[in-house]
Amino acid sequence: MTQLSPKKYIQSKARSLPVYKCLVNIDWEEAGMASVTVTRRHVNGRVTGAFYVVDLLCTGVKRTFEFFNVEETEVVPKLPYYGTETEEIPYDLAHNIVYAGVEFAAEFGIAPHADFSLTRYILEPDTDAVPVIEIEVGDREDGLPHLIEFRAGEFADALGKLRKNAGEGNYHYTVLPVPGSDEEEVGPAEEEEQSLGRLDDIPTGQLSAYEVEFIATEDLIDKDKVEARTMEEQVTIQVELLVRNLGRQFPDLYDASATEARPEYQLIEAATALPVGVAPEQQKEALEALQVLYVAAEDAEMKDKRKRQPMFLKHLNQFAANPLVVVEMYERSYSEELKKAFERSAELIEGMVDQYPLAQLTILLRQLLAAEEPEARFASLYAEALTPGAAHNTTLAELFDAFLVRTLRSLREKDLRSAVYFYELATVMQRETFFFRATQVALLSALLEHAMANQPAAEAAE
Repeated sequence: MTQLSPKKYIQSKARSLPVYKCLVNIDWEEAGMASVTVTRRHVNGRVTGAFYVVDLLCTGVKRTFEFFNVEETEVVPKLPYYGTETEEIPYDLAHNIVYAGVEFAAEFGIAPHADFSLTRYILEPDTDAVPVIEIEVGDREDGLPHLIEFRAGEFADALGKLRKNAGEGNYHYTVLPVPGSDEEEVGPAEEEEQSLGRLDDIPTGQLSAYEVEFIATEDLIDKDKVEARTMEEQVTIQVELLVRNLGRQFPDLYDASATEARPEYQLIEAATALPVGVAPEQQKEALEALQVLYVAAEDAEMKDKRKRQPMFLKHLNQFAANPLVVVEMYERSYSEELKKAFERSAELIEGMVDQYPLAQLTILLRQLLAAEEPEARFASLYAEALTPGAAHNTTLAELFDAFLVRTLRSLREKDLRSAVYFYELATVMQRETFFFRATQVALLSALLEHAMANQPAAEAAE
């Protein structure tokens, strides 16, 4: 019997699979931008599905891709901005979000992304059999289409369609400006920009949140160069661009030159290398154990959760007394939704809370990333000021996590200025953990929301 290719299977048989889980970012209604995931489950427990970036303000399905017959836990790392806060929703709502975007864009002659011709087969046919749910589309003020670009010309075709089909005065067009754009005056800032590094100088997969600060804006807005990068690097680039915008448009919210003058910055130089309670032998053991583990995890066979999770559990049990191994596995198993490995690491890390401040910070970080209220036992840690002599800022690992806690706390308090500042402090330390990536995603969401709320709509180009 001839085996169908994934594409043919999706086109001809995907709809015969039962709908499983549907997810969306929790702020989709306010932001007008929805990241929707729809999955269908095979009899073997694996899933097939698709991801849709739906611009409800104007362009509809602006990006989409499918995944075929994979473990459920393998889906999460495939998603752009994974780590952001999502919620499970009924299929009918997911369907209506996607098609509300498609239909609104179609009113102005804007077609969905080309790959929607395939990923639409993950969805049910758009007929009366699916209950209609009203989805707000268009600008949140007046309902008109609102095209937003990170650089002028990014969606030139859509802009042309708006001019033709909506007519002047019947749409909004906003370009979120970036430093170094043609609209800026030539001066010292431009000279500094020309002295920055190039994106091509850093191999794909190796661009850090610290290094991106030294890359020319011209490269960071080059669509082809950015799309060639990993999803994690694309998030890093978007955060960096939005932070640069913030400093240019709202200097009261972000001044890069002031970072090193703040007292918290001095804590980095004073911090010691070993986490409190950790012996040098344990650090060496952890480095060797995690290197072996992650090399093995990159093997193609280990992409299967059924093989990867037992390997993680074996390492956890073998190094159950090593806090650095346990903390790393706690973060990774939570981020990758490896249930058994996370449960085991959570059990082990709880037994270390009284002895290792790093364990306390790690658990607190997970609670904040999961949008939970910090437990009472961590109340003082959550509220603790980062000043010389405080209990949790004397070593590099603990200080790094403390900066992430402050970033997330500031986001909860709607204090974007402090959130960016503490994020920048974390990047200076050049440590990129699984919880750092998730914190980065949370900051990206806040920066995008701020940019959209505070950037006045530009006059439509003549």
